[in-house]
Amino acid sequence: MVVPPLIHPYSKEPEKVVKVVGGCFHAMALTEAGNLYGWGSNKKGQLGAGWEVKVSLVPLLVPVPVLGNDRIVDVSLGLEHSLILTSTGSVYSCGSNSYGELGTGTRENVFIPKKVLSLSNISQIYTGDSHSFAVDGKGILYSWGLGTDYQLGDNKLSVKMTPSSDIQLPKNMEIISIAAGAYHSLVLLHENEM
Repeated sequence: MVVPPLIHPYSKEPEKVVKVVGGCFHAMALTEAGNLYGWGSNKKGQLGAGWEVKVSLVPLLVPVPVLGNDRIVDVSLGLEHSLILTSTGSVYSCGSNSYGELGTGTRENVFIPKKVLSLSNISQIYTGDSHSFAVDGKGILYSWGLGTDYQLGDNKLSVKMTPSSDIQLPKNMEIISIAAGAYHSLVLLHENEM
């Protein structure tokens, strides 16, 4: 597969893109160097570009406050929110927070990526339209955001403002992947062989 380089208008050197994802009104590209670029709507802060930018037709560098050797390794986009995963297992979020989909404990939109303090050692992130998931290094699944149609997997009709791990999965099963839409979520599991 040929991956075209991302030509950033403010950079002299193109960067190799390793992942491209799309939300409803925004898109992001992750580069091999761990840089994250976003374009499209920033009406709710989903690009993480601050409140001054309403829309960007060119890729903007997303200002994720990673420290030291930490770097961005994954990104997942919802309807109007973004989740960002770093190499140390930290999760950052930005954008719409109408249903707690950012995991910050409030309903306030976030315009610059903010660390989700209740999560650590995360290895996977996923988003639905207005809900989010994370899997930690021990295989524990967390969900939060809009759950009024049971899409959070906790068998409750609720809105969760912060990540919660009260999801019952079969024992000895490994989470391979998660796919989520507006009102549903699917978890692909693999049975661990002993």
